[in-house]
Amino acid sequence: MLRYLYFSLLSVSILLSSTFDVNGISVYDSDPSINLLYPTGGEVLTGNVTVRWYTDASYSSYLVYIYVAPENSYSWIEVARDLPNTGSFVWDTSNYTDGHYRLLVEINVENYIAHDSSDEFIIDNDNSDLKIVDVSVSTNSGYPAIKNGDTVEIVAIIAHGEYLNRLDIMANLTCLGKVGTTPAEFFDGHSARWEIHDVYCDISDGKRYIAIDAYGIEEYKVEVTLDNTPPSLEIVYPTNGVYFLNKFIFPSDSIYLLFSFTVEGNVSDSTDISSVEIFIDNVLEASISTSLSFRWECSSSIVGYHTVTVKVIDTAGHETKETLGAHVFKFFTS
Repeated sequence: MLRYLYFSLLSVSILLSSTFDVNGISVYDSDPSINLLYPTGGEVLTGNVTVRWYTDASYSSYLVYIYVAPENSYSWIEVARDLPNTGSFVWDTSNYTDGHYRLLVEINVENYIAHDSSDEFIIDNDNSDLKIVDVSVSTNSGYPAIKNGDTVEIVAIIAHGEYLNRLDIMANLTCLGKVGTTPAEFFDGHSARWEIHDVYCDISDGKRYIAIDAYGIEEYKVEVTLDNTPPSLEIVYPTNGVYFLNKFIFPSDSIYLLFSFTVEGNVSDSTDISSVEIFIDNVLEASISTSLSFRWECSSSIVGYHTVTVKVIDTAGHETKETLGAHVFKFFTS
């Protein structure tokens, strides 16, 4: 009887809870959901607006994304991404054309995407002139700098351009290997897009500008970084020799480290460094953000012969790496 009562109570507790745990894996008794609380439609929004939403408390650790779409548009434009699930976000509407919009909030719970959208509302900030609000540039590699062979996407957000077509919006893409000016490949009255495949930059590394022109009235310049040169790397420690507590004792044709395991080096690049990665026996042990030099001390008690690989990655995704072998001796290991 007691056993039957126990399992009955257990069944009720599982049914009343939003999640339960099976061998450390969270299982949801219903599909995750998110509810947009404000705006929901019919409002007139001006300046900074607090967007509010609700999710079950069990989803509090998952990130939230917000998108907006102008009237009669099927394209959702990103407003904010990777937001903590606090239930609110302050949205600056002043950069948007006055007009009718819809808003969408989205949450990704373990690859299950839930979203909720509003009906149409009005943004009214007395913005009535044609204006290029913003231009973003991204690469298929995910790195901020551009190199030969990349695919580059350019998106221009344009206010009060409903009367324009894509041929009215031009981009000077000469720094990406294009000749003259190039019309937008897509324009929905609010956002214009260009996609350049297999970029070829026949100019030196450094900062350049892409200029966007709307109907000969409005121009916007965005800075980009070109980088076709791999970074340089020099491992300054250890080099061949015998070391005791990181101090050189006497020369040798191999590397012998006594009681310490430290790696030091210098890096440089024509633009900037993204990260330095250190591998021990082909296993990633550390990723360091640096610009000129780095120092890493191995905290694990490894002994014997090991390979050390240092890989430096610049902001265009170029990689340079060096590998060395070292004999490590630690007589008192835990």
